[in-house]
This record gives sequence, structure tokens and C-alpha cells, in this order.
Amino acid sequence: MTEPTRTRLSEVVETFAPQGANDSRWFLMEHHLMQAKLSLQEAQRAAVQIYANPENAREGELANDCFVFIARAYAEFLAQHAALLAYISDSDISERVGNVEL
Repeated sequence: MTEPTRTRLSEVVETFAPQGANDSRWFLMEHHLMQAKLSLQEAQRAAVQIYANPENAREGELANDCFVFIARAYAEFLAQHAALLAYISDSDISERVGNVEL
């Protein structure tokens, strides 16, 4: 028995990518998020080092203020990252991306 003739483009072209086709994109997104996390950590360390050895009193104050700002940004990043991971946890994305080999 032959299949009925397809009359619409949506019947011929798949709307979504095949399973696993976006794994590298998900993996790269998580990689960029980890880079952002590490960058915020390093910025905090730099502010602490500048505060410990300022060139003058004003620079020490600025370094401390920057540390407070970066610490808040880092805490917010961690909260948002945790929310993102919780959001995708009930999908198979985390399992598929976790199995990617470099």
C-alpha cells in the first residue's frame, strides 16, 4: 500500500532536529557558563590581591567596593545557573550532554 501524497512542506520537513543533533550546542553553552563562573572567581581574587597591596588608599577602597560588586554578581550567577540546571534536569539534555566525549 502506498503512502498518501504529501501536500504541505511541514509534512516533508521535520520541525525539530533529530535526537542528539544539538548536543554540541548544549555542551558549548555549558562550557561558556563555566567560563563565566571561572572569570567571576578570578575577578574576585584579583580584587582581593589589589586590596591587599594597593598603590594608595583610594585604590584599596575601590578594590574593596569592586569585590563586593563582583561577589554579588557571582552569587546571582550561581543562583541563575542552579535554576537553569534545575529547569533542564527533567529532560534528557543533561544526560546526553554529560556523555559527550572530547
